[in-house]
Amino acid sequence: MGAAALTLTGILKRNLHVMPQHMENKVVTVPIYIDTTLTGLALSAAAYKILHLEADTLVVGGWLVTDVAEGAVETITIGDSAAANTFLTTTSVNTNDTATAFTTLMKYFAAADEIQITPSAAQGTSKFWVIVQLLKLNKS
Repeated sequence: MGAAALTLTGILKRNLHVMPQHMENKVVTVPIYIDTTLTGLALSAAAYKILHLEADTLVVGGWLVTDVAEGAVETITIGDSAAANTFLTTTSVNTNDTATAFTTLMKYFAAADEIQITPSAAQGTSKFWVIVQLLKLNKS
């Protein structure tokens, strides 16, 4: 994955690139709404970067919440540069109003990284949230 990952442009309503200093050493919930009707996930099996993680960040949990179903049997996998499925493996986005918790919790990132989503096929109808809880650790 890593360098081959694509950055979603125009598809995210919110993205977090820099953690404000007053949020360090506190658990922060970052909701990322992805509306594929604005800019579809055109490439199947491609990794799309959705959230930058600074060095010394602990991901403590998260969810995939489907708002509007894709209308076909489509899935999303959530991972990082180490593996496509670090947090969630092939989870359906074909049922409205469903939530699935991350299966991997408490992953520490000593170096900067990205949280990425990988669709099983091109998507242009689904709307969903990726909600990440994280803790930016301050060593000073």
